[in-house]
Amino acid sequence: MGDYFLEGNSYSTFRDVWDNTNQYEFTKSNLEAVESINPALIEGIHIGDTEYNSPERFWSHHEVGGTMESFVEIASHIPTVQSQLVEGKSLTEIFDDPIIGKCARIYFADDSEGMPRVVKVGDFYMFDSNGRHRIIAAREAGFDIPVRIIGEWRKKVI
Repeated sequence: MGDYFLEGNSYSTFRDVWDNTNQYEFTKSNLEAVESINPALIEGIHIGDTEYNSPERFWSHHEVGGTMESFVEIASHIPTVQSQLVEGKSLTEIFDDPIIGKCARIYFADDSEGMPRVVKVGDFYMFDSNGRHRIIAAREAGFDIPVRIIGEWRKKVI
């Protein structure tokens, strides 16, 4: 069995933190801020041996017949959801939309089924929840996504 992590923009720094966690300390965020970030800044997305060797199995895990393309199609609606929120529509209203509702649910809902949770580590974020498929799809689509920052890893001061 192997451990595979998808590589984002800060993979080497992530590996240093991952391999030397005893040199870091975690601080839980009191505010748990929501930010919109480039998903390539999210590191620590684990892919198991079976998923690595069989991508079709990975993509159909949550959706029978799911593919990277079907997830990227959902992610392609991120800008539309964002603009509708700016225009004053509520998430509940958008959830009911047959075209963009699924995108709103899996990227913008602030629950365990929606917005990914991350931990800030310097200039990048470490994955801490559900959402591997949606983060990868948003990377492919090229859109920023909202995340909830639940804490921070910092180098220990000695």
